[in-house]
Amino acid sequence: MTGHRRPLTTALGAALALSLLATSCGSDDDPTGSEDGSTTTADAPPPPSGGSVTVGIEGEVDSFLPLNARWSASALFVAKSVYDPLAAFDVDGVARPYLAESITPSDDFMVWKITLRPDITFHDGTPLDAEALRVNLDAVAIQSPLTKSAFRPVDKIEVTGPLEVTVTMKTPWAHLDTVLANQTGFVVAPSMIAGTITDEPIGTGPFAFESWEPDVEFSATRYEGYWQKDADGNQLPYLDAVSFTPIVDPDSRLSALEAGDIGLMQTQSASQVIDFANGDIPAGVNVLLDESEGTESNIMFNSENGPFTDPNLRKAAAHALDRQEMIDSLFEGYYDVANGPFAEASDWGTIENFPEYDPELAKEEVAAWSAANGGAAPSVNLMVLPTAETKLIGNYVAEQWEAVGIETSLETVEEASASAALVAGNFDVVLWSFWDRPDPDALYHYLYGDSTLNFPKYRSATVDAGLDDGRPIKDKDARKAEYQKVWDEYGEQVPIIWLYHVQWALAWRDGLYGVGDFTLPSGEKAQPITYGNTFLTGVWDANS
Repeated sequence: MTGHRRPLTTALGAALALSLLATSCGSDDDPTGSEDGSTTTADAPPPPSGGSVTVGIEGEVDSFLPLNARWSASALFVAKSVYDPLAAFDVDGVARPYLAESITPSDDFMVWKITLRPDITFHDGTPLDAEALRVNLDAVAIQSPLTKSAFRPVDKIEVTGPLEVTVTMKTPWAHLDTVLANQTGFVVAPSMIAGTITDEPIGTGPFAFESWEPDVEFSATRYEGYWQKDADGNQLPYLDAVSFTPIVDPDSRLSALEAGDIGLMQTQSASQVIDFANGDIPAGVNVLLDESEGTESNIMFNSENGPFTDPNLRKAAAHALDRQEMIDSLFEGYYDVANGPFAEASDWGTIENFPEYDPELAKEEVAAWSAANGGAAPSVNLMVLPTAETKLIGNYVAEQWEAVGIETSLETVEEASASAALVAGNFDVVLWSFWDRPDPDALYHYLYGDSTLNFPKYRSATVDAGLDDGRPIKDKDARKAEYQKVWDEYGEQVPIIWLYHVQWALAWRDGLYGVGDFTLPSGEKAQPITYGNTFLTGVWDANS
């Protein structure tokens, strides 16, 4: 699968292989690397039933309902423990049926039939049947103001069999299955949607909710009625329990892993990822580096309110910022500059007309803005997350903006609060890590003009047309041409400055196996890491 960091040098490539082998500091029974970048368990002991793992995550969950919040990487990790998705991505980024046995379109993509796997129940004992699925799809596709824009082509959703739901479109849509492999595809108990229970998640997942103390711990225990078994017929999950602890600071998270306070962690910390890639892995720790499309570090402007409603000021901010120098000085040149939400080697194109670094032109654009605003200098608030690294990037950006006359103050905000501010539009500009989808159709509702999840609030008939025109097309080259119109518009109007392609990693203690090595119910290998998280369904503890 195409990665999106800079091509690794021979030495770094060897280090990456070493980190995937995860044997530098472990025992002979540690997971071994595979060609697709996932870890396998060829030398592991047979999976026992029992044990538990505590996962260190970046931040707190902002909601347990997929229809009323934009889930972070932390929230999605928790969601995968208690919920199952209708579809999931395989190692090639292709959506495969998961809870669904099949997701089948008509030849003209006007009708999709979703057939569920039989004999699945929610944790409260209610059956996962067609009516439960209809309630879920109706909630996310028709009712929710937050998520329904992703399902714009949908006309009606009907129960057409005990386990079958038929989705009829107003206009052809060739990629419904891709959207169902994301947040909106997670299925929750109908009682949660009815509003009777919202802070105690009830799903069909491998673990059932036990307790939640916000900012301290989320706990779940093995669901004895879980529907999946492994290839040898053993009941899944293997673990008795999982828990998730928010540890905002990545260095503290890694220290907790080394101390044995947690058994598994997610990280997108550049310093940690670079160390891991160079083979600098703590004793007793194993590492898996993400080679999927991943996420992008980016600066999102509020194009609807505040000083950045003026596109010329957005262009000034872009011209003022030397992204390559930032990567070289802060991150040892490890990352690739991002020109859009996809890597240059992807199938989906990149922004080819993004403003180049030109501080003198930036000063002229700032002066023009000031002249049009009574001589005042632009003053902006840059929102960043509370980690040393995001503050470092934020300070770098602020310095370069200040140098061209954009007065910049930094505001530190926790992840859940920042997500809420993005949705509500309560910001000037925010430093964020996002765009974690392998297919542009799954970004539709983050880019479409009137979508609640269009965080930069940028509205453009050109963008909307490109997104709409790409939906009925199956051919990749033809789709790419439509999406290129979107990228060109974003390059011209600069509602977002994409900085670099982020790389996630998972790290875990010796004795834990199966991390990133999971076979989907459809038979394909699962994508090892998706947006900083993975399935825990097939993970086991050899020490249990």
